[in-house]
Amino acid sequence: MPACGGGDEGGVAAGKATMCGNNLCMSLTENPELTMVGGILFFTQAPGEKIFVLRASESEFRALSATCTHLGCTVEWNGSSGFDCPCHGSQYDASGAVLHGPAAKPLHMYTPELAGDQLMIILV
Repeated sequence: MPACGGGDEGGVAAGKATMCGNNLCMSLTENPELTMVGGILFFTQAPGEKIFVLRASESEFRALSATCTHLGCTVEWNGSSGFDCPCHGSQYDASGAVLHGPAAKPLHMYTPELAGDQLMIILV
């Protein structure tokens, strides 16, 4: 599968996380961008996965696959409201829904669980 983009995706900084069993775990203290609404980080610590985690509101986190559902390129955060695929022009909103094809399916969404300072992204 093609991978587009460089070390960070669309200007999004890499986050700090570790695998905890089959899931991705992170501390908000070590990832202060996620303590603020609108904060977003890019994670590559899960084998074979690239994941954007964003804070949508005081009580909601979103964890979205960075893999375009069209042909597997890595999407990039467009800096304001969603994700763009640099390969064929697909666009997704901040919830992963398709705004513009050729992609027909939304970005895969993972389940985030917050317990105190620890955020776990359920990968299975």
